[in-house]
Amino acid sequence: GEVGLTIQSRTNRAKLRVGDNDTSAYVVAEGGISSFGPSASADATNISVVAGDVGIGTITPVSVLNIKAEDPTLTIESDRTTVVANEILGQIDFRTNEASFSGAPATSARIRVDESEYAATTMSFWTSTNPGDVLTQQLTIDPEGDATFTENVNLKDAKSLRLGDGFDTT
Repeated sequence: GEVGLTIQSRTNRAKLRVGDNDTSAYVVAEGGISSFGPSASADATNISVVAGDVGIGTITPVSVLNIKAEDPTLTIESDRTTVVANEILGQIDFRTNEASFSGAPATSARIRVDESEYAATTMSFWTSTNPGDVLTQQLTIDPEGDATFTENVNLKDAKSLRLGDGFDTT
């Protein structure tokens, strides 16, 4: 059978506190919100889970991961102690589980940051024609801010294009 601990509230609010002399952590179930963190209430100081969506700084997440703060920052940090040229520092993959791919995740697009020479970084953007196809690098921004398109770029239907000083059209 199943083994576990259940804390059941008669008031639609239950909490569990774990603490030592300096710190307390709470698990709170309140009004359809599950949260964990330093607060004894399901509030924005905790990490909240509502209908499968995770809120950090909010108890009403509007997406799978909703980070709310005055100046929100999402950090992707490599744990390497030595990085050499052309190593990937981090990337974000956009994937699909379309039925046409037998439910297997297929990467459709990627944003990647690589180490270049002397601790400088490049950022590149990759896409595919169809999910599951090999990704093709489309745009790279080098440490000086110069952008290089891998393929020809069609700007025929662009409403506007703003370029900085010194743009070379050749």
